[in-house]
Amino acid sequence: MIGRDRAADMLEEAKLAGPRVGVPSEQEAVAAAAARAALAVKVLSAFSSDEMMAEIRRRKMSDE
Repeated sequence: MIGRDRAADMLEEAKLAGPRVGVPSEQEAVAAAAARAALAVKVLSAFSSDEMMAEIRRRKMSDE
């Protein structure tokens, strides 16, 4: 499992990579989707279920 600091770093690295220029091939698109899903799993694994639920509640309250 990765730590929270590394999870934050991974999100920042993905954001800094930015969008690709041009149209990706189908194979590249599938690979990119798989990479995003894997990144999401790693980042989410850094937090407990209770912490995730608390964050969801906090965001819902701030939207109201």
